[in-house]
Amino acid sequence: MRLPQIVAKLTRLHPELTVELKLTNQFVDLIAEGIDLAVRGGIMPDSSLVSRKISASELGIFAAPEYLERRGKPRTTADLLKHECLCYGDRTGKLPWRLSGPKGDHTVAVSGSIVCDDMVFLRGAAIAGSGLALLPVEMTIAAVRAGKLVRVLPRHGYVGGGIYLLWPSQKLVPARVVVVRDFLLAELAQIYRDGSDQD
Repeated sequence: MRLPQIVAKLTRLHPELTVELKLTNQFVDLIAEGIDLAVRGGIMPDSSLVSRKISASELGIFAAPEYLERRGKPRTTADLLKHECLCYGDRTGKLPWRLSGPKGDHTVAVSGSIVCDDMVFLRGAAIAGSGLALLPVEMTIAAVRAGKLVRVLPRHGYVGGGIYLLWPSQKLVPARVVVVRDFLLAELAQIYRDGSDQD
């Protein structure tokens, strides 16, 4: 959501740079595809890539007040099975919700009529009252402040992932890549320190 502003600032500061973006939720082999830098969320597996953690990331369950008025607020994770849940996934399948709570970790095989591989869309669908969504907490801050989203079952969520900047391991990183890498590290870290997002 903030990436267009970051790239605009970068290209104003360094007009000699050409920035080519690939926006996808699919796994991309950076080396095979000749990609200099990547921003990824989740738990990073061991790899030959160099990574810098920008921020920890927690997922929580959110819904619009209008949806909760219509369908009621879930009181337990078992109640999630009775709700319309906005699922992350694609044609090959949807991901169950892995949640941590006071009684430990467990998985809930939620269901719903919307499945999407984009968190920004799922956030928008939740704001529109389409159901419950498991979303990164940092991308819901403005919507919660504005009363557009409410966190439900706040003692349950998914903790342990993060937001990372990654690049292929190289002894000599091109100067233009160093400029962009350092800029992204500073800008993204500032965003997560501020706890800000955008509608």
